[in-house]
Amino acid sequence: MRKQSEMNKAALPDYKVRRVWVVVEYQCGTRKSISRMYLSGVWKVQKRKARRFLERAVVIMKTGEFRILGTVLLTEIYSIWSIEQAFIQRGYRAWGGECLAIPLVFIGFYRILGWLSEELYIRLHNGEGYE
Repeated sequence: MRKQSEMNKAALPDYKVRRVWVVVEYQCGTRKSISRMYLSGVWKVQKRKARRFLERAVVIMKTGEFRILGTVLLTEIYSIWSIEQAFIQRGYRAWGGECLAIPLVFIGFYRILGWLSEELYIRLHNGEGYE
């Protein structure tokens, strides 16, 4: 009797193996792409839209109201977190060292938001600062 592999070889005709390259460009990496990686022309359009959005955001960030409101919001989040952490450590509500750090956090966030808005403005406007 013949072996199974010999029978399969005898039944199949000899074909040449050819390599074929198929190049297809999709708008996204995959049809159901979660990361939505855009390619070539689509990416250029998305980049322009993102730049326009950032330009509008920087105009808003340059205002003093945004800087103060953003700082107040971030400081409020920090203060709630720090008071809760102090309560967990102590086991009772009290005012202590966490309240001393809140003004320092406010000043830090205020300076960081100012620096961030200035840097974004300079990068979007080719190195030209604003006064």
